[in-house]
Amino acid sequence: MNGQVNIAARCNWCSHWKPESDVHRLSTNQVICGYCLEWHLHALDVMGGNMPNGCQECGERFEHAPEIHVYVVQKDGIYQVLCSRCVTPYTRKRGDIYKGTQYGKSLNL
Repeated sequence: MNGQVNIAARCNWCSHWKPESDVHRLSTNQVICGYCLEWHLHALDVMGGNMPNGCQECGERFEHAPEIHVYVVQKDGIYQVLCSRCVTPYTRKRGDIYKGTQYGKSLNL
């Protein structure tokens, strides 16, 4: 040990530095902040049939949208909830994942 005291840790998902009290250390030696963990759990809830509050990327609240399409995607190693406006740019960047799927074909990947 080098005597250094860590008062903050960098989240492996959002790359923000967070106080040690707001991070969780996983058995894989990765660090996830409370914000990213909360959104990962929201995404798991969506897969269980529950509607989250809004889009993780842009923050749009789903109750304000008359007709909303919600997408759960694996992004940065965790499940995230995205609206239709945010999911398209992400999936275009990740053509390696979506190429060959029905959704990827709809985007001409």
